[in-house]
Amino acid sequence: MLDLESRRLVPYSFRHSYSLRGHQRNIDPGAVAQSMGHSLEVHLRSYPWASARSTADAFERALAISQRLPDPLAISDEGKS
Repeated sequence: MLDLESRRLVPYSFRHSYSLRGHQRNIDPGAVAQSMGHSLEVHLRSYPWASARSTADAFERALAISQRLPDPLAISDEGKS
């Protein structure tokens, strides 16, 4: 075990770092899980930041995208005149 500035570095530190970096870069949790060799269920259970952060980020991205799209009701009403 390596101790750097009061931080404990263990072999799993690299896996945790890989997972965290993937989520910080908005990589789909399923893709990160698969690249790490385990299921999404195991990934979400093992890396708690994956579920809460990813869920909130996913909804924020979806909201941002939906705000840029035309209103589907307005489009369907245009052809009825």
